[in-house]
Amino acid sequence: MFSRRLKDTDRHVAIAVIDRHYLNLLLVEQKESSKWGLPKGHLERNEKPWTGAIRELREETNLSLNQIRHRVVSKKRSIFVVQLLEDFHELRPDPKEISQVRWSSISEVKTDAALYPDKYNMWLKIFLSPDRE
Repeated sequence: MFSRRLKDTDRHVAIAVIDRHYLNLLLVEQKESSKWGLPKGHLERNEKPWTGAIRELREETNLSLNQIRHRVVSKKRSIFVVQLLEDFHELRPDPKEISQVRWSSISEVKTDAALYPDKYNMWLKIFLSPDRE
Protein backbone atom coordinates (compact mmCIF):
# COMPACT_ATOMS: atom_id res chain seq x y z
CA MET A 1 0.00 0.00 0.00
CA PHE A 2 2.79 2.45 0.87
CA SER A 3 5.77 2.81 -1.44
CA ARG A 4 8.40 3.44 1.23
CA ARG A 5 9.45 0.29 3.05
CA LEU A 6 11.46 0.28 6.23
CA LYS A 7 14.46 -1.91 6.99
CA ASP A 8 14.22 -4.41 9.83
CA THR A 9 16.70 -2.31 11.80
CA ASP A 10 14.72 0.92 11.43
CA ARG A 11 12.85 1.99 14.51
CA HIS A 12 10.39 4.77 13.87
CA VAL A 13 7.67 6.35 15.95
CA ALA A 14 5.01 8.97 15.41
CA ILE A 15 2.52 10.60 17.71
CA ALA A 16 -1.04 11.66 16.93
CA VAL A 17 -2.24 14.41 19.26
CA ILE A 18 -6.00 14.91 19.39
CA ASP A 19 -7.77 17.71 21.24
CA ARG A 20 -9.93 17.02 24.27
CA HIS A 21 -13.12 17.09 22.17
CA TYR A 22 -11.81 14.54 19.63
CA LEU A 23 -12.32 17.07 16.81
CA ASN A 24 -8.84 18.33 15.90
CA LEU A 25 -5.52 16.70 15.10
CA LEU A 26 -2.09 18.27 15.46
CA LEU A 27 -0.21 18.35 12.13
CA VAL A 28 3.32 19.39 11.27
CA GLU A 29 4.69 20.33 7.87
CA GLN A 30 8.08 18.69 7.34
CA LYS A 31 10.62 21.19 6.02
CA GLU A 32 12.46 18.63 3.87
CA SER A 33 9.43 17.19 2.05
CA SER A 34 6.83 19.97 2.47
CA LYS A 35 4.36 17.22 3.44
CA TRP A 36 1.95 17.47 6.32
CA GLY A 37 1.69 14.69 8.85
CA LEU A 38 2.20 13.56 12.41
CA PRO A 39 5.24 14.49 14.49
CA LYS A 40 7.63 11.59 13.97
CA GLY A 41 11.20 10.42 14.05
CA HIS A 42 13.80 7.76 14.73
CA LEU A 43 14.33 6.25 18.13
CA GLU A 44 17.63 6.86 19.82
CA ARG A 45 19.75 3.92 20.93
CA ASN A 46 17.99 1.94 23.72
CA GLU A 47 15.10 4.41 23.76
CA LYS A 48 11.64 3.05 24.49
CA PRO A 49 9.10 3.77 21.72
CA TRP A 50 6.73 5.82 23.89
CA THR A 51 9.64 7.88 25.26
CA GLY A 52 10.83 8.53 21.71
CA ALA A 53 7.36 9.59 20.60
CA ILE A 54 7.07 12.09 23.46
CA ARG A 55 10.60 13.38 22.76
CA GLU A 56 9.88 13.86 19.05
CA LEU A 57 6.68 15.74 19.85
CA ARG A 58 8.50 18.07 22.24
CA GLU A 59 11.39 18.62 19.81
CA GLU A 60 9.17 19.30 16.80
CA THR A 61 6.36 21.33 18.40
CA ASN A 62 7.40 22.40 21.92
CA LEU A 63 4.42 20.44 23.28
CA SER A 64 5.21 18.34 26.36
CA LEU A 65 3.15 15.34 27.36
CA ASN A 66 3.65 12.80 30.08
CA GLN A 67 1.01 10.18 29.35
CA ILE A 68 0.11 8.20 26.26
CA ARG A 69 -3.39 6.77 26.02
CA HIS A 70 -3.27 4.44 23.01
CA ARG A 71 -0.82 2.78 20.64
CA VAL A 72 -1.32 1.83 17.00
CA VAL A 73 1.22 -0.67 15.73
CA SER A 74 1.80 -1.22 12.04
CA LYS A 75 4.66 -3.59 11.19
CA LYS A 76 7.90 -1.77 12.08
CA ARG A 77 6.13 1.46 12.94
CA SER A 78 4.46 2.60 16.12
CA ILE A 79 2.00 5.45 16.27
CA PHE A 80 1.01 6.64 19.71
CA VAL A 81 -2.28 8.46 20.14
CA VAL A 82 -2.76 11.01 22.90
CA GLN A 83 -5.65 13.22 23.87
CA LEU A 84 -4.97 16.66 25.30
CA LEU A 85 -7.05 17.15 28.41
CA GLU A 86 -6.45 20.90 28.63
CA ASP A 87 -6.60 23.79 26.19
CA PHE A 88 -4.11 24.06 23.35
CA HIS A 89 -0.54 24.91 24.22
CA GLU A 90 1.64 27.40 22.40
CA LEU A 91 3.21 25.50 19.53
CA ARG A 92 6.66 26.47 18.30
CA PRO A 93 7.98 24.41 15.40
CA ASP A 94 11.63 23.41 15.32
CA PRO A 95 12.84 25.56 12.38
CA LYS A 96 15.46 22.96 11.40
CA GLU A 97 12.84 20.26 10.73
CA ILE A 98 9.36 21.79 10.73
CA SER A 99 7.97 24.61 8.58
CA GLN A 100 4.58 24.91 10.28
CA VAL A 101 2.46 23.40 13.04
CA ARG A 102 -1.33 23.59 13.06
CA TRP A 103 -4.48 22.10 14.50
CA SER A 104 -6.78 20.70 11.80
CA SER A 105 -10.25 19.23 11.89
CA ILE A 106 -9.95 15.44 11.73
CA SER A 107 -12.84 15.20 9.27
CA GLU A 108 -11.25 17.82 6.99
CA VAL A 109 -7.89 16.06 7.13
CA LYS A 110 -9.52 12.75 6.14
CA THR A 111 -11.26 14.39 3.17
CA ASP A 112 -8.20 16.36 2.08
CA ALA A 113 -5.87 13.34 2.40
CA ALA A 114 -8.21 11.30 0.19
CA LEU A 115 -8.29 14.05 -2.45
CA TYR A 116 -4.61 15.06 -2.26
CA PRO A 117 -2.62 12.09 -0.92
CA ASP A 118 0.74 13.50 -2.03
CA LYS A 119 0.26 16.41 0.35
CA TYR A 120 0.57 14.11 3.40
CA ASN A 121 3.28 11.80 4.75
CA MET A 122 2.90 8.05 5.24
CA TRP A 123 2.46 8.38 9.01
CA LEU A 124 -0.76 10.30 8.63
CA LYS A 125 -1.96 7.86 5.95
CA ILE A 126 -1.30 4.93 8.29
CA PHE A 127 -3.10 6.67 11.15
CA LEU A 128 -6.14 7.43 8.97
CA SER A 129 -6.20 4.02 7.28
CA PRO A 130 -9.00 1.73 8.49
CA ASP A 131 -6.91 -1.41 7.82
CA ARG A 132 -3.48 -0.13 9.00
CA GLU A 133 -1.09 -2.40 7.14
